[in-house]
Amino acid sequence: MIGSLQTWQWAATDDAAPLLASLRPGASVATLAGLRARWSPEQIAVATEIVHARSKAGIKFGARAERLIADSDGLQMASSIRSARHKAARFRAALGDGATVLDACCGIGGDTMALSDAGLHVTALDLHECRAWMAGTNARCHWVAGDFLSHPIEVLGIHIDPARRAGDTRSRDPEAFQPPLSEIVRRLEGCRLSAVKLNPGVKPEILPSGELEIISESGSLMQAVLWSVPAGHGSRRATLLAGDGSTHTISADPDRPDDSTPIGDYIHTMDPALERADLVGALLRTLDAGIVFPGTGLLTASRPIRSAWLTPFRVLDVLPWNRRSVRARLRCLRAGIVTVKTRGGLLDADRLSRELRGDGPADLVLFVLPIDGRLRAIITDRLTNESAPPEPTEASDGAGLGDGS
Repeated sequence: MIGSLQTWQWAATDDAAPLLASLRPGASVATLAGLRARWSPEQIAVATEIVHARSKAGIKFGARAERLIADSDGLQMASSIRSARHKAARFRAALGDGATVLDACCGIGGDTMALSDAGLHVTALDLHECRAWMAGTNARCHWVAGDFLSHPIEVLGIHIDPARRAGDTRSRDPEAFQPPLSEIVRRLEGCRLSAVKLNPGVKPEILPSGELEIISESGSLMQAVLWSVPAGHGSRRATLLAGDGSTHTISADPDRPDDSTPIGDYIHTMDPALERADLVGALLRTLDAGIVFPGTGLLTASRPIRSAWLTPFRVLDVLPWNRRSVRARLRCLRAGIVTVKTRGGLLDADRLSRELRGDGPADLVLFVLPIDGRLRAIITDRLTNESAPPEPTEASDGAGLGDGS
């Protein structure tokens, strides 16, 4: 990491403001050389890191990006403000306003800021002194540089984001994390509520007991979180942080249907958090719908279903996958832009989209998926949720640990 703690602290003062104001992302060598008459190379390097990080931080932190103190690597690893606020709300609901919480392996403080904003008394802890200071500065809270495995545990709640990278390689083995997951779990014993941030692709079967929550934002998987939970709660939770600001949650034990249903008039794609949490069955119990075939990620029904978890498509045709036959059928349907969706790298979807594009006015969506041992092509047009009637109930009770909505 570039720069000493002293230089980073200087960069947060008014003395550094002229330098920060004079820098732009991707500044030329000539521009940087001209600044050396007034500032040291280290000061320029740190200021450049801050400016670059702020230019990229708007997606994760919104208006807060303008004041953020961070380096680019730290920003990349930080939780987005939406996911962080969701977790912070669970801590506050379970522990109460003003409860003491430790944010360990805090990085630049994405989660620290949300915990502090939620009214919790948070301490930021990181092995790297500069990152611990960044979190404390960004969240305006107490910070400590130290090792989580030896830090005194005198708090009600702990959030920890163990390092999952060794250089440029991301590890999927929890025992290769820093600190190892088994050591983390031992240190969490006796804590009233804990949350371990993980990669959303983590395999549940290799994790210790607890509630595994999968969080998505507007259809993109963001993170998994292993929560300590009291007895009686479901062992899985899918949380969708929708684009309109709403939160949708399904909490239950894993339920992955293995049956299949003939394709009806409509198919629906699912939010990836639902599938990754193995809670498709929990949603299906509330719907008049069935799964097309295990592993396709598609539900089918006789009518479009309005649900935050689903995106509906009208089925125009279903046929065996054959490039020439599908192209001819698309031409008959007056296709223009054709968006191809597939799984597992079966086909080059982008290339196929370009090859199948026509001159017509219809924007169509083509699913090419293995169904019952054969590749099938499902030609559809996308609907909006507003065009579908609302479901009478939806499995979004959010049971356990107080989710926001």
